[in-house]
Amino acid sequence: MSSGVSSGASARGEPPRHCCSGNEGCGTEPGFVVAGPDLRVWTLDDRARELLGISPEAAPSCALDPSRPATSDLRDLVRRCLRHELEARRILASRPEGPRVAARVCPLPLPDGSTGVVALLCDESGREKLQKECLAMLARVAHDLRSPLTVIQGFIEAILEQKTTASERRRFLSLALDQTRLMGRMLTGLGESLEILSGHSEAGCERVDVSRCIRETLEAYSPGLSQRNIRVELAIPEGLPDVRGDEVAIKRVLANLLDNAARHAGDGGLIRVECEKRPGSIAVCVADSGPGIPPGVIERIWDPFVSLQETSARLRRGGTGLGLASVRSLVEAMGGETWVVSEQGRGAQFWFTLPRWVETGGS
Repeated sequence: MSSGVSSGASARGEPPRHCCSGNEGCGTEPGFVVAGPDLRVWTLDDRARELLGISPEAAPSCALDPSRPATSDLRDLVRRCLRHELEARRILASRPEGPRVAARVCPLPLPDGSTGVVALLCDESGREKLQKECLAMLARVAHDLRSPLTVIQGFIEAILEQKTTASERRRFLSLALDQTRLMGRMLTGLGESLEILSGHSEAGCERVDVSRCIRETLEAYSPGLSQRNIRVELAIPEGLPDVRGDEVAIKRVLANLLDNAARHAGDGGLIRVECEKRPGSIAVCVADSGPGIPPGVIERIWDPFVSLQETSARLRRGGTGLGLASVRSLVEAMGGETWVVSEQGRGAQFWFTLPRWVETGGS
């Protein structure tokens, strides 16, 4: 498109295989361990060896060595998973100077009817950094809330003094309303920061008409977009299947992506929303005609607080620095994936998928 919103299959790309679904909160590639029902380790990768402090020459069985704290913890977790055939998680005992390792162990059905396990290991050291950033965010928002409160208080006092004209009162009330909206964005940011810090987002599992969610969300945003002369193009194929997810969560995802697109498209810009049918899933794209994402930032675009120093400025512009992190967290909680395609000067496309709804015998 001449408008700067690129379209077509060549621009879409595919979701990258990022480290873990399920919102582990890890910032690096995970390691994995696969074991059989008899606790015999079948395989583990080099990353798992690194996280567990196992040398490259050591036998795979060392991954569940009961004599070492971290591997003993992992062994207990594997046994619990095998005993109950349920997913199990915990933070493993740390080695001196070693990383803080989170383990997620899942049942692995085997062809002979028995059950093995696959364990994902993630370095959670980055979570401590996230906690500090989150606390800094909370402190900034608490400080920044004073400004709009002071403004609102001043307007109300001026009106109560009854020394203002009718037109001044209308203007004061309009400005006060703007300040309450700013405060609302700040408080939304607080909620998102706490949700992301918790390491998971809550999302239900129900049959959802995603095309209706898109249309209703766009309808809610229409007045604000029209005021800024931002055009919206919508491309939804006929007979779009329903998805499995949470309607409220899907609308939150769409709202965050529309907020992001409007902020970067700017006044007079263009937003394009489109859907695609894919095997087993529905893909949704929200694209903007903005300046695009610099190559050095695109890999971190889903991270919370990518530029924490700009938090106050972002809040004044309408952003919290947490919208895209919230999008990924919610989408992954519903079993989907997220990715972005962008060229500088040609806008950005933010994609997410949701699994198709499949009827079961109990439905």
